[in-house]
Amino acid sequence: MLEIASFQALEDYQIELIEKLGESLAASVASVKNAGRTTELLAELQEQTEMLRAQEEEMRQNMEELTITQEQMRIKQNELESLKANLEIEVQSRTRQLSESLIRLDLINKISSEGLWDMVVPEDEILRPETPFSWSPQLKSNLGYGDSDFPNRLSSWMAILHPEDQERVFRQFVNFIKDRSGQFSFLNEHRLKVKTGEYRWFRAYCQVLRENESGKALRVAGYINDITHQRELDEALSTLQIQKETLQAQSQAMEAQNQKLKNNEQVLQKALLRNREKEMLRINKELAEKEERFHFMTANIPGVIYQSETNTKEKTSSYTFISDYIAQVLGYLPEEFLAFGREKIIQILHPSERDAFFEQYYESMVSMKPYAWEGRMRHQKGKWVWVKAQASPRHKGDTIIFDGILFDITEQHEQQNKLYQINQQLSKSEEELRQNLFNLHKTQQEMEEKQKDLASINRKLGDNEQILKKALLKLRERESTIERRNEEITAILNASTDAILTINAQGIVQSANQVVETMFGFSTQEIIGQNISCLMASPDAGQHDASIERYLSTQEARILGKTRHVKAQRKNGEAFDAIISVSEIKLKNQHFFTGFIRDLAQEAFIIAEINPQQNKPGKKN
Repeated sequence: MLEIASFQALEDYQIELIEKLGESLAASVASVKNAGRTTELLAELQEQTEMLRAQEEEMRQNMEELTITQEQMRIKQNELESLKANLEIEVQSRTRQLSESLIRLDLINKISSEGLWDMVVPEDEILRPETPFSWSPQLKSNLGYGDSDFPNRLSSWMAILHPEDQERVFRQFVNFIKDRSGQFSFLNEHRLKVKTGEYRWFRAYCQVLRENESGKALRVAGYINDITHQRELDEALSTLQIQKETLQAQSQAMEAQNQKLKNNEQVLQKALLRNREKEMLRINKELAEKEERFHFMTANIPGVIYQSETNTKEKTSSYTFISDYIAQVLGYLPEEFLAFGREKIIQILHPSERDAFFEQYYESMVSMKPYAWEGRMRHQKGKWVWVKAQASPRHKGDTIIFDGILFDITEQHEQQNKLYQINQQLSKSEEELRQNLFNLHKTQQEMEEKQKDLASINRKLGDNEQILKKALLKLRERESTIERRNEEITAILNASTDAILTINAQGIVQSANQVVETMFGFSTQEIIGQNISCLMASPDAGQHDASIERYLSTQEARILGKTRHVKAQRKNGEAFDAIISVSEIKLKNQHFFTGFIRDLAQEAFIIAEINPQQNKPGKKN
């Protein structure tokens, strides 16, 4: 908050002193006049001639000194007027710079999608639960909390940290603040408990402002980013409108002080100069602090803040500001990117995404609503970088100004592609398992038919022992082949990460792979012969038999061939989230159903194992 010291009104004793000085000066002038008259009266007195001459010489010298003093006062007054004019120009320039900085800071508040925070480090550098923290409203909103249940102090953050992450995260944060070398930044990934009770993964990043000589931490600022689904930053900063209004009020106060300066110019010339110089130093200091904070925030936010102008009358566009982070995203220096014309911007946009970009850009100009665009831009080195840009338009005469921010989402796209490939592989494996299970049942059916054929052959052959031995030998070979086939299929089923069970039309388990043992805690001997509902938690357990009866009576397949979320239950009574898919097999006019059950927590673990870099602590963008 800017504060301009006002000049004090003249005290009564000061006014009285000025009046006495005026009376003394009037008396001196009167004395000079009387001395002139006395010279005429005593002209005839020769004995006082020398005395009069001495008085005249002294008066002449006094007049010369008075003339010199008046000339000096005139010069000082001219110097003061010049300083005053220069000061007014400097104040206007600084005010304009502050206004631009306020607009840019307000831009960060409007377009950021992440949560920001900052903290003034205590003098003793000891962090306590009651240590004040400035949590942004967006941060609280992202977590689902309000001001009442997430106050501005350190304990609010500590209370929602996952118990397994508390010691590690807090120790790293304290060591970062106490590290006086200033060579490291704080980048940490941990879990936070949101309002719904769910723990979500967040990435926290911060920088510290230190004393130049001692390296002691003075202030820490940073942000947290929800990386559970790789959401981009949506930061919210407090508006600086109050500072702008205060600055306007202070400008009016300065005008009032200037009027007082004119009314008391002769008395307060030196005091005005000293106070103006002092005020100028203070304003310069506060402007420098504001600018330093603005540059600190723009340099440490992992996104490119930019501002562009489009003149609707002259049909021209240009970038007027872009932060230093453009060098990390696209490899260009800010001054290089600001020099780009329309043709250069078109060239660095990927051909397949150019039309979508300009369509959203012009639609935003017409509707004056924010736009968001995702696409690829060419890096200075030639590679394509996935980015997301979002900006808000505002009118300024014939010009439309866009205040925006641009993020590098290449890593997020790569993660999504990897996840898609993993899902494709899992779907392919699931289909292969379904086919193998179908082949298993088909082989069993063939074996039963062969056994019938063998019984018929035995009846026909009768006492033909040699033919019988050959038939028995073929049967044993066939049984061996079937046994090996069963062993192969069983091995395939046991190698699956899903629990695979076969039930009859009454819901009784006929077969199960070994995954059932690790997933539910039942052995295969325990589960075979039991109703499948013993593996389901309420209310799914009570609906299972009814679903089978409804399908058998109506042939309406509500769950067959579909994947749905259920609550499963282990042998010890523990419930867990699972995905189940069911298919039907008909053998000898009998209905059998095959179920594939997947543990969602185990699936998340497998994905993390396939891509271990995704949640690696300390990873930088």
